[in-house]
Amino acid sequence: MNSKKQLIILILGALLSVSCITNVSLLSKGDTRTTPTESPSPSPSPSPIRTRHETPLVSNVMATKYKYVNTIYRIITDDYDGEYDRQMINDTGYELEKEDILSYEEYKEYCKKYNINQKYTDKNQRYIIYSNRDLKEGFRLANISYQEDEVFLFVWKNCEKEDSKNQTGVLIIPIKNKMVTHVTIEKLYTQEDFEKQKEYIEKWREDIENGNIISVKKPVIYIYPEKEQEVEVKLLNDNRLLHSYPKYENSWKVVASPDGNLKEKNKNRNYYALYYESKSKNIKETEEGFIVEKENITKFLEEKLEILGLNEKEQEEFIIYWLPRLEQNKYVYIRFANKEEIEENMKLEINPKPKTLIRVMMVWKGLEEKKEVKEQKLEKVKRKGYTIVEWGGTELKD
Repeated sequence: MNSKKQLIILILGALLSVSCITNVSLLSKGDTRTTPTESPSPSPSPSPIRTRHETPLVSNVMATKYKYVNTIYRIITDDYDGEYDRQMINDTGYELEKEDILSYEEYKEYCKKYNINQKYTDKNQRYIIYSNRDLKEGFRLANISYQEDEVFLFVWKNCEKEDSKNQTGVLIIPIKNKMVTHVTIEKLYTQEDFEKQKEYIEKWREDIENGNIISVKKPVIYIYPEKEQEVEVKLLNDNRLLHSYPKYENSWKVVASPDGNLKEKNKNRNYYALYYESKSKNIKETEEGFIVEKENITKFLEEKLEILGLNEKEQEEFIIYWLPRLEQNKYVYIRFANKEEIEENMKLEINPKPKTLIRVMMVWKGLEEKKEVKEQKLEKVKRKGYTIVEWGGTELKD
């Protein structure tokens, strides 16, 4: 049996192994919304749901957990029964976004600075603040859970909704727990979201069977904050992953320094970038691009990568990786994928969001003879403030 058939069989097996893990009891808030599609009945003695950190949910929430390929999906069925404030405010920039625990005075100042309605006045409490552009009108908090010094928020972001108002969602939760110092966000789905994901994966399976899948090589992610800070990076199509380093498990969480050094959270190990490779599709040769002769490849890449925003160090690493492959050909067709193609193949979720996000994916094909193409127009990218850079590439085959 050849390797392609083995790959198909392995992926099909994983796709068919969708399993409903557990249910726990529900306390309703009198919500009249139609509940999501009923899931299979739980076993006689269900185990409590655990997050990736083995954090138990409190017992007043019903949730259904599915594992689909390499991704965990938690289905929201009701809202948190405790006290919290939820607002939508006009967007005032990336500095508004926050994922932190504030004292009363810090909470008061934050509300004043960003024109947020200050609902709470208890000076003896602390306040969890989660504000993010991905929180769209109608977002929901399903639950909160504590483990030692960390609090977990289980949130449905409604992020598929079109954001025509350019607003940011703000979630504020008063707490008396004095031990908590870190906030972790756990993403939830509706049953409708999950059904869409299943349809998408089924289509993906068809593409694998039909041989329409290619490999995206060496995407690496560099992180340059303006000051040392924690950064979380999620690959939203992680079911396509082939390789990753450090090992990707639901997300990467690192402490990033302005010089680009990354330290994996809770581990005493340093990195200069995050690496992954993935399967991809729908990346094709088009009428636009560049035809580059073998002897001109280095100069071409230096020129174009500078336009696209890569610094000299990043350009060097890009060229060192790709040059031996490109120079095996007399001519090379090259184009740079657009934002829609890149996000379709691997969308990123980054918290906090950078002021500048640069994603470069080179699409190329070796040629024996020169041919005519329409020159691709590239826009000059300027780096500003907290910046994240990603580069990678994929070879087109006949």
